[in-house]
Amino acid sequence: MKTIFISNIGNSDLGVNGKSIFDPKKENVYERSKKLYESKEIDNLELLLLDPLIEKIRCRYDIERMYLFCTEQQPQHRQDTLYIGYIIKEILINDYGFSDDEIDIRRITKNPSNYDVMFDFYERELENINTFNSEIVFISPTGGTQAQNMASIFAAVSNFRKKARMIYLPRGSREVEELQIGSRIYDKLFRERLDILRENYLYGLAADLAEEHDLLKPNEIRLLRAKNYRLLFDFENAKKILTDIRSKLTDRREEIEDAENDLERLKNRDIKALIKELYENMEIKWKQGAYVDFLGRLFRFEEACYYYLISKNFGIDISNRQNHKEFIDVIKKDNELMRFLKNKRYGGNELKIDETNVKRPLLFFILSYHKEKWGVGLLYRVFNKINDYEGNPDLSLGNLRNKTIIAHGFEGVSKEKIMELYKGDILDDLHDVCRMISKF
Repeated sequence: MKTIFISNIGNSDLGVNGKSIFDPKKENVYERSKKLYESKEIDNLELLLLDPLIEKIRCRYDIERMYLFCTEQQPQHRQDTLYIGYIIKEILINDYGFSDDEIDIRRITKNPSNYDVMFDFYERELENINTFNSEIVFISPTGGTQAQNMASIFAAVSNFRKKARMIYLPRGSREVEELQIGSRIYDKLFRERLDILRENYLYGLAADLAEEHDLLKPNEIRLLRAKNYRLLFDFENAKKILTDIRSKLTDRREEIEDAENDLERLKNRDIKALIKELYENMEIKWKQGAYVDFLGRLFRFEEACYYYLISKNFGIDISNRQNHKEFIDVIKKDNELMRFLKNKRYGGNELKIDETNVKRPLLFFILSYHKEKWGVGLLYRVFNKINDYEGNPDLSLGNLRNKTIIAHGFEGVSKEKIMELYKGDILDDLHDVCRMISKF
């Protein structure tokens, strides 16, 4: 299998008889290494840190490319390693059989001890490394500064994900270790992403992430997909999954059985269960900041509440359009109700009583007429506040909804705009409406 090897070069990389040839405390390493490189007197030099790493990797992999990160700051620093890198490249070509184009010297011109600078630098550099043909990318945090090594580890995990492996030579040892820090960082980073997605009810994305990065067991991923189907009101597929995994996730059995019972009622079109489900779905959209979607659900919620209460009290299922003519006939036979409705105006116009299209304003005013008898004053107040049916509908959430992409326009929607038009805690009020419906 092919691999890429990335290493930071330090002052201890070159030596003779197992000892470094440089003493950073007593000499200018940059100037001495430059003279040594220009002299070409490097035949007796050893790769103290790289040799064991390369031999370890070559036991199992073909190193197709090597990246050596060296420093040459502006202005130069006495411990800069650029010419050490050039010497190492010559040795790798002459003694290890690498070709010139298989070894890439990457120059660091800024302070290699600055963590912020190094994090930015390695993120940019590593994202441009093509790993398409490589099964593994080995990163050595043995040479260079602590900032370089930490930054290269994080950048490697971020860019190469599961391909990133850390290989390390402890000081004074020839025994190479393959560290688990990369996989641990990777696992932690993606588990945190997974938790964020779940906390925000983005179950479909969470399932995809968990599957791609092997973060959860297959049946736990399927549970996420069932939750996503439920959010999409695809109750059939949600229940199929839950029924299949119930006996396989014993620690979640009670949760799954409760969800199955809910889904059975929803599949059977239990209107009170559907209204509750719609409210909870609407609340999720609010929490996600999906305010256009929230508005769309809000007016479906209003309509569903009207349909339930009026159908229950009139004995006619008005959610079925085929029953609208019968419903209008019943209204027209109620003289007191008709006198009440004829005195109502909506948006400055006479209220329409149309048997082919029973609209929300008509349902609202029917509810208004019966509010005391039916005990639905709360619902009347909340929906009038949303639409301002008895005032100026043009300055209401209803009018805003009509101007958005879920209706007839391209108007933007924000939390602030909704709160400004509603003038109150809309979620609390809708929760109270939902609880009231559940008691009928």
